[in-house]
Amino acid sequence: MRIIPTLLAALLAAGVGSVAMADTADVKTQTIVEIKKQGAHCEQDPNCFNRYHPAIKPVARAKPGDLIVVHTRDALDSNLNINSKPKDVTAIDVNLIHPMTGPIYIEGAKRGDVLAIKLIDINPNEYGSPRLFRALVSCLICTLNRSSPTGS
Repeated sequence: MRIIPTLLAALLAAGVGSVAMADTADVKTQTIVEIKKQGAHCEQDPNCFNRYHPAIKPVARAKPGDLIVVHTRDALDSNLNINSKPKDVTAIDVNLIHPMTGPIYIEGAKRGDVLAIKLIDINPNEYGSPRLFRALVSCLICTLNRSSPTGS
């Protein structure tokens, strides 16, 4: 059994047993840019807006290749939940909905640029509901009426 210590000694002498260290000086980790919700509704959240306008300042900056994590709100800004009743739906002010998180400034992007993104994951809330509004219904009825054979 003296062969194993002798073999080990020979391997160590040859440098086989030495620890190899990788040069990771140029390796960079991915930067994470996270925009979280604040407050119960969009109007209380500085990271929330509901219409695009050039005067709205970015709430975060990211570089190409950064991982952007966005905590979003539902289309009705959490005005409905599992306990909502039909009267709650009709009470919603549709002028105050459509909350968006951001805007996010992408360094190097210029007005008119098309940006490619890779969607990695979506984590839905515990509650959701389908949405169909009067404006959409009116638009569909109007379209159907225009395309009807009788023209009515």
